[in-house]
Amino acid sequence: MFNRKAHYFFLICTIFLSASLHAQRAREVDKTVSGYLERINYWGEVFKTPTDYNDSLIVANDRLMSYMKATCQDPATLRYGFEKAQESGLLTVTSEDSSLRFYSWDTWLDETLHCFDALVQYTTASGTKVNVISSISNLYKHGDPGSYFTDLVTVHTNTGKTVYLATDCNIAGDSKGYEVKAYTIEKDSLISIPFFKTGDKITKSIDYAYRENYTGDSTGGYHGQFNSLHFSADKSKLFLPIISNTGIMNERYYIYKFEGDMFVYKKKGEDKHDEVVK
Repeated sequence: MFNRKAHYFFLICTIFLSASLHAQRAREVDKTVSGYLERINYWGEVFKTPTDYNDSLIVANDRLMSYMKATCQDPATLRYGFEKAQESGLLTVTSEDSSLRFYSWDTWLDETLHCFDALVQYTTASGTKVNVISSISNLYKHGDPGSYFTDLVTVHTNTGKTVYLATDCNIAGDSKGYEVKAYTIEKDSLISIPFFKTGDKITKSIDYAYRENYTGDSTGGYHGQFNSLHFSADKSKLFLPIISNTGIMNERYYIYKFEGDMFVYKKKGEDKHDEVVK
């Protein structure tokens, strides 16, 4: 005879056990990643500018990259909080639908240039995919220091396509460069797509660079980053800072409007919205 109470009790126990195991696995992964980052931070202090590829700092970064590539094959990691790892230097941005996440960290290979390792994890119909965006090998082979990801905004086109707008930043001395790039997931791939129209030109990304620590002068200036690339709260507008020829940022923007299929440049102006998507 079917025992309904016993069945429900077994079901509840199963769900509780599954959630407990998930939480335990999340803590283990978080602790491991944090440990790798702490070693990177330690060796970054010991070796300010390593030149030997076998150097401990480089090995520590390579080990973390290998671990992340393997671990992020598990779709559950897309929902991990990585609290301890973030305290140790891991940077993450995740899409609203939890289908896409960028991971990045400072390798501490160069204090001035700042070289970043980064990878992206995303969900497809056939499973979870992981792509390396930048790594130490890029720096040594191609001179590319990489960048870290600061923001990830999701919009939906008038045809129902989900588009992810990822913002990344690179650092060189007192200069910072930001770029926002459009991505979508098609079949088993994460691809960048043309999504920004300026005049007759349509591009996959837009960017700008500025001098971060400019203190201002009689013509106006800023101290630090008082404004930056951002979206309006309803994601209908994109504000790209106007930068002078000398790398100075002011309070005016190139304003792009989302017209259902892409962001289109409209005018120069000020951001009069109180709420923005940061």
